[in-house]
Amino acid sequence: MKRTARHPETHARLLAATCGFAIALAVGGTLAHTAGAFSAPRMSEAHSTDLPSFRTSLFAGSGDCAFCHTSDGEVLRDSQGNDLSMPEDWRATMMANSFRDPFFQATLEREVALRPHRQGEIEDMCLRCHAPMAHTQAHYDGTGPLSLAHARLSPLAAEGVSCTVCHQIQPDNLFSEESWDGNYIIRDSAEIFGPYEGVYQWAMISALGYTPKFGAHMLTSEHCATCHTLFTPIVDEAGKTLGRFPEQTPYLEWRNSIYADATNAVSCQDCHMPVIDDPVYISHDPPVTERSPFWKHHFVGGNTFMLSLMRDNIERLGVTAEERHFDMTIERTRRQLREDTATLAVVATELEPDHATVVVRVENLTGHKLPTGYPARRAWLRFVARDGDGNALFESGAWDNSGDIHGVGEDWQPHRDLIADPAHVQVYEGIMADLQGRRTTSLLSAASYLKDNRLPPRGFRADGPYYADTAIIGDAATDANFNREAGVEGSGSDRVAYRFPLSGHPPETIRIEVELLYQSIIPLFARNLAEPETPGGLDFLELYAQRHNQPEWVARVERLLVARPSAWTIY
Repeated sequence: MKRTARHPETHARLLAATCGFAIALAVGGTLAHTAGAFSAPRMSEAHSTDLPSFRTSLFAGSGDCAFCHTSDGEVLRDSQGNDLSMPEDWRATMMANSFRDPFFQATLEREVALRPHRQGEIEDMCLRCHAPMAHTQAHYDGTGPLSLAHARLSPLAAEGVSCTVCHQIQPDNLFSEESWDGNYIIRDSAEIFGPYEGVYQWAMISALGYTPKFGAHMLTSEHCATCHTLFTPIVDEAGKTLGRFPEQTPYLEWRNSIYADATNAVSCQDCHMPVIDDPVYISHDPPVTERSPFWKHHFVGGNTFMLSLMRDNIERLGVTAEERHFDMTIERTRRQLREDTATLAVVATELEPDHATVVVRVENLTGHKLPTGYPARRAWLRFVARDGDGNALFESGAWDNSGDIHGVGEDWQPHRDLIADPAHVQVYEGIMADLQGRRTTSLLSAASYLKDNRLPPRGFRADGPYYADTAIIGDAATDANFNREAGVEGSGSDRVAYRFPLSGHPPETIRIEVELLYQSIIPLFARNLAEPETPGGLDFLELYAQRHNQPEWVARVERLLVARPSAWTIY
């Protein structure tokens, strides 16, 4: 791609505009509260989808980064002409909206309402990763711990996990457990790390006062692990801390997989920041050479439900992304769910005089458990067998508009190897329990798992690293078909047999339909936000009630079984 050089006067205007705006907003090194700044989830006055520009003693707004790192039609384009602007790709992700996310705020309010005597500790702990700029700045200024009320008044909090958070994290403790639970290190040295060597530094120093540097740690899974390895304290009624609960551990799951091996070497960024080899001009100015490879700032997971909810309530939630940005992120999320997450297959059948048995195999393609992260998520198999006229002979795993699974409702089911009852469903999930062994949806009440049959990644073994914190729990642990193939551990797969009656008259053909479904918010987690009652809980439930909690399909397979004497042929 031929790049048109900019006139020096144009470059000067860019720098002057950026510096002037940043200086106008900075007071004594700390951001002044500006008119129209984000204050609460319900605020809609003076709403704008413009990315904010500001400069504090530690951070800059995403608008300042967007000034040079948004495509002008020439820079930040791939060989096909597609827009690669980092802020445009990032702004409608869950990362960008980690604080604005109304489910997060409602959940945080509930945790505080359940234990108000620990409000300061709880809010500061959660905001460390959900509002990292505001949290880090408050502690740097000596005004921490950060409260939710103050975070709602802060433009820094509203930025979520923004550019100058990730790119300022120091490598010091990233490769040790000290970095977990959001214990990243950001200094006031104004160093901005990136994945490229031979960095041209003058423009960024002049514009924002940051010195860009090469940082090899930017491409490591440990860089993501600091916030995505979270242990919450286990506390008894007397307030005594008894231990720690592994609330989310995708990094530890990855460590116990083939993807952490030097032979495979697949990092978090490889999947969540798709890489291309096209040479790309990554900035308007200065006219540096093209960079390759280039990591797209997509940051997709699987949470289309919350992305859709925020897209439909942009002004109410104070979101700076537009509908088109959310639509792009939702489309990318669905593509990743359906192309890179799991496979399904019908692998065996058996015909009896009055019954048929069909064996389904599901395999996890990701580098961590499926589903992973926050325990409000689940996946399950929907299995349907139909006769030649389309009539259902057997169905397991159907759901209603509320998102409840038929036969499960608000309850939970054990892991199953054989399903012969339509009310039985294979659900892959982690079920939390409190100190009394009762199911809970409160993170700070959780002390153990009653069940964890989430599909592990390939290579996951009981003698692997960090297994004690990521163990398979419940009936799946003794299922010879779960995470095992031919007796060998680490397959990352599960085989489930479905046995159903034929009423003494086997049809000539049976059509089998199987889906792996994914739900980012189990309805029970949403409903439990109503008690104890909080403003954030009521707000979220109002938004939640406006849409059906439909699962996303991850994988689908259809097969036609044709009856033969004492056997079936699979088509």
